[in-house]
Amino acid sequence: WQREYSKASFTTDADRGHSAPGSLRVDATDSKSSPLCFTRAIPIRLGATYCASVWYDSEGLGENATVSAVIKWKDADSKWLSIATAENGNQAPFPDSWSQLKVYVETGTENTWSKVHYAMLLLTVDRTPAGKVWFDDFRLDEVKITN
Repeated sequence: WQREYSKASFTTDADRGHSAPGSLRVDATDSKSSPLCFTRAIPIRLGATYCASVWYDSEGLGENATVSAVIKWKDADSKWLSIATAENGNQAPFPDSWSQLKVYVETGTENTWSKVHYAMLLLTVDRTPAGKVWFDDFRLDEVKITN
């Protein structure tokens, strides 16, 4: 997803990846520093705790750039639900190697949670007029959190 006036590109890169070649490449050229967002709907089990993780690498991003992994929620009709957004991200400057983002979220079973059918993963690049970000090795795992 991107705003109508943005002309960034989302493509696969068969040659570059974290654990093996092959990744999602977001090229922010002509984005006009607007938000760029790759989305994926993933069915979930209510009452469970999840860890979303993704590796990313970047080059040529602007000094105010951000890269994030965000989890939001949709119902059975794919309508957005306003409940417990979870996010983890980094801001420029970025390291010269692959970095991992992890987001933990505990789902409920009552009230608005009872309407949730999908976790919506958003991989975002924002506030940069140019540059590239590669995302790879995404996982959404059900986890047990112990204190």
